[in-house]
Amino acid sequence: METLIISNELSKISQVGYDSSVSELSVFFKDGRAYKYFKIEPRHFSVISKLIEDKRSVGKYLTENIFNKYDQEKL
Repeated sequence: METLIISNELSKISQVGYDSSVSELSVFFKDGRAYKYFKIEPRHFSVISKLIEDKRSVGKYLTENIFNKYDQEKL
C-alpha cells in the first residue's frame, strides 16, 4: 500500500493509503477513525497525491468524490 501523510494542521485527515492490487483507498483521521473504500480508480489517488503536493484540500475532494459514493468499511 502506498501511503501519503497530510501535514496540513487544519485537515481532519492524517493519512491516505491506496492499495492498487485491490483498488482500495484507506482514509485515516486525526481523531482515530479510519475507513476503507472499495473499487476506487487509481486516478483518484493520483489527484489526492497532487492535492497534497500543492497543499490543497484533500477533505473537500474526498467529500465530493469518494465519501458516500463508494462502498466503505470502518477499520
